[in-house]
Amino acid sequence: MARSHKVVREDGGAKRVSLPVIDCASGAKPEKKPHSRMGRWRAGVLIAVYLVMIAHLVQWLVGGRTLSPVEPSESMQTLEQGMLNAGFIFFALAILSTLIFGRYFCGWGCHIVALQDACGWAMKKMGVRPKPFRSRVLMLFPLGLALYMFVWPNFKRWVVGPSLEAAGLDWPLWLKPVAHIERFDSELLVSDYWATFPDWYIAIPFLAICGFATVYFLGAKGFCTYGCPYGGFFAPVDKVAPFRIRVTDACSHCGHCTAVCTSNVRVHEEVRDFGMVVDPGCMKCMDCVSACPNDALYAGWGRPALGAKPRSEKAKKTAREAAEHRKRRWDLTWGEEVALTIVFLAAFVSTRGMLDQVPLLLAGGLAGVTTFVAWTAWRTVRSDNARLYGIKLRYKGKLRIAGVVFVALALVLGASVAWAGQARFSRWRGDQDYSGIDVQFITTLRPEYQASKGVEARARDALGWYGAAAGVGEGGRGWKLDAERRVRRAYLEAVLGDREAALAELKRAIETGSPTDSLIMQAEQMARGAGGTDEDVAALYRRALELHPELFGARDWLARRALLQGNAEEADRLWREGEARLDDDELSGMLALARFRGMRGKTTEAVELAERVGELSLDGRHRDPGGAVTTADTLLALGERDRAKALLDRAVADPRVTASGLAHAAGVLDRGGWRGDARDMLDRALSREDANVGVKNGAAGMYAQWGQFDKAAELLEKLAAELDDSPWEKSAIGQRLLELSQYANDPKLVGEAVRILKEAADARPDSPTLRHDYAAGLFATGRVEEGVAELTKAAELGDRNAELARRAAQVYEALGQADQASKWSAEATRREAASGG
Repeated sequence: MARSHKVVREDGGAKRVSLPVIDCASGAKPEKKPHSRMGRWRAGVLIAVYLVMIAHLVQWLVGGRTLSPVEPSESMQTLEQGMLNAGFIFFALAILSTLIFGRYFCGWGCHIVALQDACGWAMKKMGVRPKPFRSRVLMLFPLGLALYMFVWPNFKRWVVGPSLEAAGLDWPLWLKPVAHIERFDSELLVSDYWATFPDWYIAIPFLAICGFATVYFLGAKGFCTYGCPYGGFFAPVDKVAPFRIRVTDACSHCGHCTAVCTSNVRVHEEVRDFGMVVDPGCMKCMDCVSACPNDALYAGWGRPALGAKPRSEKAKKTAREAAEHRKRRWDLTWGEEVALTIVFLAAFVSTRGMLDQVPLLLAGGLAGVTTFVAWTAWRTVRSDNARLYGIKLRYKGKLRIAGVVFVALALVLGASVAWAGQARFSRWRGDQDYSGIDVQFITTLRPEYQASKGVEARARDALGWYGAAAGVGEGGRGWKLDAERRVRRAYLEAVLGDREAALAELKRAIETGSPTDSLIMQAEQMARGAGGTDEDVAALYRRALELHPELFGARDWLARRALLQGNAEEADRLWREGEARLDDDELSGMLALARFRGMRGKTTEAVELAERVGELSLDGRHRDPGGAVTTADTLLALGERDRAKALLDRAVADPRVTASGLAHAAGVLDRGGWRGDARDMLDRALSREDANVGVKNGAAGMYAQWGQFDKAAELLEKLAAELDDSPWEKSAIGQRLLELSQYANDPKLVGEAVRILKEAADARPDSPTLRHDYAAGLFATGRVEEGVAELTKAAELGDRNAELARRAAQVYEALGQADQASKWSAEATRREAASGG
C-alpha cells in the first residue's frame, strides 16, 4: 500500500514520490529493523589494536628502546632515506594481504576506522545518522596523496634528477632533491620512538578531527574517503582480490545489507547485478553478512572485481539503472566541484605544517572538514532552504539563528585557514630567498667581507619574510619560528654583517631547539667574530650544556678548558655527569670520554672504551664505518697502533664506507706511518662517485704534504673547473692553489691560481670580497697596478667595510701615493665610526 505525497526539496523544487504506508489497522507488525551482530566482534578487535599500541608505547617508556613505529607513513623514510623500518614492512604486508583478501585491514585493524565507527555509533544513539558527502573530484585526493607520499620520491630520484642532470640544470629551489640510496640500513629498533609523531596537543585534535569531525561532516568513513592516503593504494589493489563478499540465490533483495553498511556501499545493488561486492570502498566489516535475514551473503573466493560484468541480461539493465542513479546522487555540480577542489587544496596546503606541528594526515582531515563547512555555509547564504541534519540553517529564504551561528563559525574557520596559509607562504618565500644565497658561513667572519648588493637585497627579503612568519610577539603575523629557521636567520644576519644579531639568533635556537654540537661551535665562531672574550664563549657552552646535557661535544670542550686552567676536579665532575647519560647509541660521546680518559692518564680504560665504540660502530645496528675510522684515529693517538690498524682495515672493507671515510682513513694511515697504504687509500677515495669538494680539497692537501705538488695542483685545477656555479668555493680553491705555488715555487701555478680567482670574481662582479681575493692574487704575481685597481674597486664596492678601506690605504702608502692613502685612511675611520666599531 502506498500514498502519493508532495516533497519539497531544499532548493525549492518539488516532486511527487510514493511512500510505503504500514497498515497498522490490520495488526501487521513492521519488518524487523536491520541489525548486525558483527559490530561487537569488530569493536573487540579494534580495542585490542589500541591495547597493543599502548603496550608498545609503555614498553618504550620503560625500556628506552623498542620496535620502530608500526605506522605506514614511516614508509616515507624508507623510500627517501633508505632506512628500513617496521612501518614500511607493515605497509608492504598490508598491501600484499589486500591483494588476496581485499580491504580487511581497513575494517579490522585501523585505529582511525575504530574512532570513526565509535563516532558513528554515538551519533546514532543521539538520533543523528551520518550522511555521506559525495564529491566526484575530492574522492581522488587519497590516491593523489598516496602517490605524493610513496611514488613521488622515487620518481624524483629516477626520472626528475637524471633529467635535470642530463640537461645540465640544478634542482629548482622549490623542489627538494632526493639523494640516491646506495644501500638500505635497518632501523627496526629505535630509541626516539616519538620522534616522528606530533606532540600531544596536536595528537588529540588529530584523533578528534580525523576520527570524529570527519564522520559528522563527511559521513561514515569520511576520513577514509577524503583524507587517507593508504586507502588511495588499498582501493585499487582491492579490485584484484579474489576474496570478496558474495551472494547466493537465497537473496530476497530486502536491502538490509545496504542499510547496515558503514562504508557507504550499495551492497544490495552490487550483489544483485554482479553476484558480489565490486566497490573498492568495501572494508569487509561483515556487517552486511551478519544482517542478512536469509543468510544469503558470505565472504568467499572467486573471480575478482576487476573487469567484472553483470551476470545476466536483466542485471545489465539494472546495473545501467544503478549507474544512472549514482550519477544523480552526487551532491555537487561541476562548477561546485571545481570551486571546492580549490578550497580543499588551499586548506590542505595551508594547514599542513601549521604551528610547525600539523602532520600530513591531519591536514587532509582538516581540508575535508573545511571544504564541507564552506559548501554548507555557501548554501546557507545563497539557497532558500539549507539544513545540517535536523538543524534548519535557512528556511523559506529566512536565515535562522542556527544558520547565523554556523556561518559565523565557518568564517572563523576560514580566517584560521587563511592565517595559517599566509604564515606558511611567508616561511616558504623566506626559504626560497635563503636557498638562493651561496655565501659560506665561514666567509662572513672574514674582516674584509661585505655582501654584494644583490646578496644583501636577497638576505633582507628573506629576513623580512621570516619576520612576517614569526609570532605576534616578535612583530610577525604567524607563530613562533622553529629552531631551524632561527639558525637560518642567524646566517642571514651574518651575511648582512650584523654579527651580534646573528649571535642572538643562534642563542635563541639553542634555547628553543635541539641543537647539535656543530651548531654550538658555529655559535662560538660567531661570538668570537662579534668580539666576545674566552669567558663569553665559555658562558655560551655552559648555557648550552645546562639546557641540553646530551651535548657531549660541549661537555668535552668545557672539560678540556677546565684541564688547561688546572681545574682537574671540575673536568672530572663534568664527565662523571656525562658518563651517567651515555648509552650504546651515544658513540661520539663515548669516544670523547675515551679521549678524555687518555688525557687523564687512564690509558687502559680509554683503550677499552674506544675498542667498544669501534665494535658498536660496525655492528648491525649502527653500521657506521666512518665512526669506526674516527675510533681508529683515537686508538692511534692512545698509542695502540696495531689495534688502530686492525679496526681501520675492517672499517674500509665495509661496503657502506663513503669516499669521505676513505679519505679520513688515508689520513690515519699517514699519521700511523703507513705512507704507501695511505696513498692507495686516497686514490681509492678519489675514484669514488661520492668524492665531493671536501674530499678532493683534503686530498690535495695530503699530496702537497707528501711533496707531490704537481698532483695536488692538478687535482685543484680540475676541482676549480667543476665549480663554475660556485664562485665562493672556486675562490677558495684559487687561494689554496696560490698557497701551494709558494711551497712549490712554481710561477705557472701562480698564474693558474690568479686565473681561477679572476673567474670567481667575474662570476659575481658586485662582490667586494671576491674582488679583494682576486686583487691579492694579482699582488702575488707582481701585477701591482692591476692589483691596486682591483683592490680599489673592492673598497668602493664594500662601502661599509672599514677593513677594505684600511687595506687600500696601506697599499697606496706603500706605493708613495700620500693623497690616496690619506683619503682611504679617512674613509676607513668614517666607516668604523658609522658601524659603531
